[in-house]
Amino acid sequence: MNAKAQKGAHHWLWQRATAVALAVLSVWFVFEILRRVDDAHGAAMAWVAHPGVAAALIIYLVALFWHAQLGLQVIAEDYIASDGARRKSVRAFAAINTLAALAAIAAVARIAFFQTP
Repeated sequence: MNAKAQKGAHHWLWQRATAVALAVLSVWFVFEILRRVDDAHGAAMAWVAHPGVAAALIIYLVALFWHAQLGLQVIAEDYIASDGARRKSVRAFAAINTLAALAAIAAVARIAFFQTP
């Protein structure tokens, strides 16, 4: 089996793994948000600050942005004809996704670990 085929199988596997994680975590997240729709700001902050919730949210964010990156890479590889433009697009998508993921994770971490009571 050649290296490109192995890379494709690896990509496919991670895309499915992140999809399963997102299916489970999205149901949890939507259910929890609907339960807290009438909560005050402080109660919502306290919920996010709970260590189990913060960990689940961070896992959710990692899966979300990783899955998005994998999908954007497939779109670029399938629809951008120029090899150079394709590589630049994949790198740009990766950079944007990484920055967005870090910002979202930092927001959760700030609430969970640095929130003053």
